[in-house]
Amino acid sequence: MGVRRNRVAKSLGSQERRQNANDCSDEWYGNQNSSCQTPTNSIPVTLPAEASNALDKDILVKAWCRAARCEQQEKFLNKLRTLGLATDDVEAFVKSQKNARKSKSKSKSKSGQSQSLSQEDKATIQVCMDNKANDAKKTSGESRRERDKLRRKLEKSLGSKTSRLKKQLENLKKEATKVRKQMEKKHSKKIIHLVNKRKTQYSLQGCPDKIKKFSNLKVFRNIPIEPYPDEEAIVIGDIELSDDERQALKWQPKYCLFEKLEDVEHQVEIQKAHAKTRINMMNDETRRSKIEQREGIVATDSKEEKERQEVDDADSRRVFNREKMSFDYGNAKITDNKRNVDMEDEAVMEARTGTWEKLMTVYKEEFCDSQGRQQQNGSEAQLRGVKSLIQRQKNHEIIVLQTDKSGKLVVMEMELYEKAGNKHTTKDKIITWEELKAIEKRVNGHVAMLIKIFNIGCNWDHSDRTRGTCLNHSAEVAKLILLYKDHKNWDPSQGGVPPTRPVCQANRGCNVHLSDIVSNILDPLASAMEGTFETDSTEDLLSRPDRLNKKQKEKRSKQERRQETHRDKHEGEKRKGEGEEKSMGDMCNCKPAQLQDGDGVQGDSQERGDTECQEEEIVILGADCVTCYPNLKKLETAKVAKEVALESKVEFRNIDYKTAGRYLALEMSLSEIWMNGLQKLVPIRRQRKGTFPTIHGKRAMEKNGENEKDDEGWRYPNYDKMNSGDKRKILASVIQLAVKTCFETHCYSWGGKIYHQQDGGPIGLKVTTSCCRITLNQWDKKLVLALEKCGLTYEEGSRYVDDIRIWMRAIKPGWRWSHVEEKMCFSHVWRLEDEISGLSKDQLTAREVGRIMNTLSKQVEITTETKDDFLSRRLPTLDTELWMEDGMCLYKFWEKDMVSKKTVDDNTAMGENSKLATLSQEVVRRLRNTWRGLEQQEKDDIMEDFCRKLKTSAYRDEKIGRIMRAGIKGYQKLERKADRGERSLHRPSSEGRVARARRKVIGVDNWFKPNGDEDSDSSSTGEETLSWHGDWKMRKEKKVERKRNKNKIKRLASNHGSRNVTAENELETVSVLFVPVTPGGELARRFREEEKYLAKLSGYKVKIIEKNGQQVKSRLCLADPWQEEKCGDSSCYPCKAGSTKLCGVRNIVYQHTCEECKKVYTGESSRSAKERGAEHESDYRKGLEKSHQFKHQETDHQGETPPKFSFKVIKVCRTAFERQISEACYIRETGSKTINSKGEYNRCHIPRLVIEKKETEDKVEGGEGETSEGLDLNTEGVWQGAGKKRSAKGNVEAENKRRKIEVIEIEKGATEGEEKVNKSREVPVNSLEPRRVEKRIASEAFEELETSYKEVRPEFDIDNELEDQDVCPVTERAKKKKEEK
Repeated sequence: MGVRRNRVAKSLGSQERRQNANDCSDEWYGNQNSSCQTPTNSIPVTLPAEASNALDKDILVKAWCRAARCEQQEKFLNKLRTLGLATDDVEAFVKSQKNARKSKSKSKSKSGQSQSLSQEDKATIQVCMDNKANDAKKTSGESRRERDKLRRKLEKSLGSKTSRLKKQLENLKKEATKVRKQMEKKHSKKIIHLVNKRKTQYSLQGCPDKIKKFSNLKVFRNIPIEPYPDEEAIVIGDIELSDDERQALKWQPKYCLFEKLEDVEHQVEIQKAHAKTRINMMNDETRRSKIEQREGIVATDSKEEKERQEVDDADSRRVFNREKMSFDYGNAKITDNKRNVDMEDEAVMEARTGTWEKLMTVYKEEFCDSQGRQQQNGSEAQLRGVKSLIQRQKNHEIIVLQTDKSGKLVVMEMELYEKAGNKHTTKDKIITWEELKAIEKRVNGHVAMLIKIFNIGCNWDHSDRTRGTCLNHSAEVAKLILLYKDHKNWDPSQGGVPPTRPVCQANRGCNVHLSDIVSNILDPLASAMEGTFETDSTEDLLSRPDRLNKKQKEKRSKQERRQETHRDKHEGEKRKGEGEEKSMGDMCNCKPAQLQDGDGVQGDSQERGDTECQEEEIVILGADCVTCYPNLKKLETAKVAKEVALESKVEFRNIDYKTAGRYLALEMSLSEIWMNGLQKLVPIRRQRKGTFPTIHGKRAMEKNGENEKDDEGWRYPNYDKMNSGDKRKILASVIQLAVKTCFETHCYSWGGKIYHQQDGGPIGLKVTTSCCRITLNQWDKKLVLALEKCGLTYEEGSRYVDDIRIWMRAIKPGWRWSHVEEKMCFSHVWRLEDEISGLSKDQLTAREVGRIMNTLSKQVEITTETKDDFLSRRLPTLDTELWMEDGMCLYKFWEKDMVSKKTVDDNTAMGENSKLATLSQEVVRRLRNTWRGLEQQEKDDIMEDFCRKLKTSAYRDEKIGRIMRAGIKGYQKLERKADRGERSLHRPSSEGRVARARRKVIGVDNWFKPNGDEDSDSSSTGEETLSWHGDWKMRKEKKVERKRNKNKIKRLASNHGSRNVTAENELETVSVLFVPVTPGGELARRFREEEKYLAKLSGYKVKIIEKNGQQVKSRLCLADPWQEEKCGDSSCYPCKAGSTKLCGVRNIVYQHTCEECKKVYTGESSRSAKERGAEHESDYRKGLEKSHQFKHQETDHQGETPPKFSFKVIKVCRTAFERQISEACYIRETGSKTINSKGEYNRCHIPRLVIEKKETEDKVEGGEGETSEGLDLNTEGVWQGAGKKRSAKGNVEAENKRRKIEVIEIEKGATEGEEKVNKSREVPVNSLEPRRVEKRIASEAFEELETSYKEVRPEFDIDNELEDQDVCPVTERAKKKKEEK
């Protein structure tokens, strides 16, 4: 076989060599009509008269282009060999040879089988591809030798070191580069085609052996899957929609569209990745020891000590420690500090920056228009429909909103939308801007006092920064949004208004920070409460039925063992002939009344008679709270919070009781103080004359320790000698007052008006959820006590928010709960009524338990439900349905009928791996929410339904097969872990709670790092990866490639011992780079390919992740359709200066532009544009030197009329980390037109390396040396280029080899939340002073960097890369100076 395989490969190789030779000769030397001939718009190659005789310019261009083409062909074939692919001609040749052999041997086989390839044929293809790649390598070598030969002739004719030669070579390189790019584009498309073709072959192989339980699925039997019919758009009201608009409404709200590619945002992501790299490098032991040794620091920590320190660090940053039951608000840390890293690592980061910038530029040139817009992933009709819907909303004709639970888009008439919203605002009060500012002033007083009471961030010295972030002066208002309740099946013929759910923006409003502070106190109190039914997920909910089923199995086995004991004893008595008439109870000397509770022996209920109100049969009761959040009352909820705080075992630390006492004295009246028993615990004023101080007064707003003389006007108790009970009473009263304030100060906007909420829980605030938790947890405890008092027992209980499920033994007919006696009573009349009514056991039990539930709290109104209320005879609960069968609780995946028949669309702008992970995890979720013992047919029905959803979402059958296989294998792995006892299939919330709490703290910085110890439910833990390139053949080839390169990597490591060059699979991931999502993930693929070489060079990896595109709902669904261009506040400076709709948003980057000269000031602030703009206006009017407007007027417009400035918010950031890096990037992008001062550059400066190259040319006529350009970074953080004349000294070759790397002002700015007040400018700034590190790396280090990368990637030229990629860009000012000189 091997001889035949080699013979076939040789014949194919000889044919290929002849074909390549003919193609090359025709294409480059004779055939002018070839597709790859010299472009007509190419740069002309001009030769002098003396050289034109020896060389023809067409010959030179063709030689250079031929060499580039052959090199790309060699790379293409090597890439195919790496992926295990083959070209179409090779596969066709092998198949034709196979068919010829079969016809020759007269084999009778089916036509379908003749097209399939055996392992032998695949091996033959691999040999053919090897020979083809070797031929391409030889051809490439010949073309390079020919090019070098012509180059030597050209040097001989023009001179070896002349400017004319250099110019001609540059032009030839540009021509070769054009051909290279064309070939790369062509080959990339070819590779994608071959990969998709091969995926189809492997995905249609049927069901693997490991998941044969699901072999009946259509996708595994190659039966076409029928999609669901298209759903009609939901239209509420008399609205006429065009076909384009209806097509646009078929999109789901979370459907993502491709975004515009912007260079500045790409720079921000690059610098964020480098910042994370620096942090992780300093945490790395080897790099840290190297730098500490350089700085003279000695630190030796063992591995165990290091791990212990990580755990201690995580615990020190946890506000609530569940294990120790302690609450310390001083552990609230805003950010971590950064330190400097080694210069060699900075050089590698600079090379990465240049490479990433070039990759983005090249992609934009190939696939985007001049403005960076990509080709959209929607039809032209849908895009036209989106534009039409947006325009009609601007005209106030319609409104586009989302549904409440089904995930769809709805179009509603504007009048109906206003009526539906007015229904929710009838009880609230309309207020003015002045009243809103008064409320905001009061909220700021409470926030300032709570920060001092709980000493928030004091352990990290972050109290002042927390204070500056939480105090709000922008009078921002949350927007009220409506969600349509399509599950209510509303019909316009019924009249009234459509049913909607009001929702407010949770991150906006004057009391958002107060809500966050209070909720962070209430959540630990709710979590520490014992004896509740609270669950936090479906997984935690299903752990209760699993636990019940385990009890039932143990109970049944116990009964079986008892019956066997009775049977054995009875047979023994028979054999002895003694007492055949005796009962079994007498023989075993055991009466049913003496059995333990729960043993369930027959006749037990008869012994108990009417004294036992419950049967042995277990039923499931469902209960729901009616309008849970709106029913929360201010005084009752605050009282519950106080009671929970008094009874809780949580230990509060770092509490300033003196400030807490004054807080109560300022806000509580004398009657309230006496009613709460605080008369001896709060301070009293020494003099009653004068105005009583308020919560928003000067003393309340001051920091701790300021103006302590004012305390002399108060008589304070001795808090140091106060017992713990009195301290807990003070603290509980503080929490009660804070909760009450949250309910009293919530405002929102609707219909262009500002409303002050008067009743119910604050809409959209986090504190409402926390108050609901403690209220319902206390209600759970009351319910348990009430059931015990009535003699009712329950087996299990669960409550997710307001959905309650209780497993208990059914109540017998005739038993009812008496409200007067508060116990269960029996009556024969009631028994007769229950039998006549025809109510089931579930309904009888729900009726009586519901009566008990509705007497426990005035705030909680309960409605009950059972399985008899549904056609399926099963009780829906979250995304499952529950029912009892033979004493066991069974469950199955369930979703509502109105849920969308689509899932994540195949064409949505998401990364392929993200879509695969999401969809395969959905398969895992559906199987995990189904009982393991359920019939396989029901499981198949669940999977078939999901397959139809995937088909409706435009997925091909082969993709559906891969998703199903990955998800099923992931679920089976969870089952195997559960069988081995490694974890529960449905984990309760108590399992792994400590590890989750620690990961929540430290996982923010390390989430992208692979961690094998971490237990993950992702289907990627299965035996099949989620990448499209993850089939067995590709994985095998990748292993072979890594093994082939292992010796080369070791050799590099030995030759360059100073560099950390290791194998790719052994490299550590230290950072993550987010790149925009592109069609087919082409941009991310290019970044990942380049990262392989960069990782080998740097010794560490950077993970490349695609960002999702813009969601459709962000374009169509308006938060406030009545919002005007200006906010309505007459004192708002941004609105007066031209800013629109973003004046109240916090955490921003903005630009202040001079309208006359168009110079720009770029700034950032954690506060809003309204607050920061007012400060700029005030400083300018006062003529302060720190005002950039005043400076600009004095320097650029002296003696002229004051210029006008426009204000614009250019970006809204999520974190301070992103905000400060964005400011630095936008300043750099502005260039010479910036008016930022030097100090503002340095506080958010990005570390950069300056590469200054000194080259010397031969003296030209006139005896003067040519001017070289040295690049440098000035002190203002802007790249400047300065032309410097110098004469030639020394040898030219030696001068050309000299390179100098210089680091200018490497500063560690842009840390998340690190802000302090700058003396020269009262704005948040970096807490670390700029640190100058003037280190130089010798030319050998730079040459070593270049040599290492060239060995890893031979075609790389670091000089050209740094020049072409604009590592050190020259500003416009430098260009103008150069032109003038």
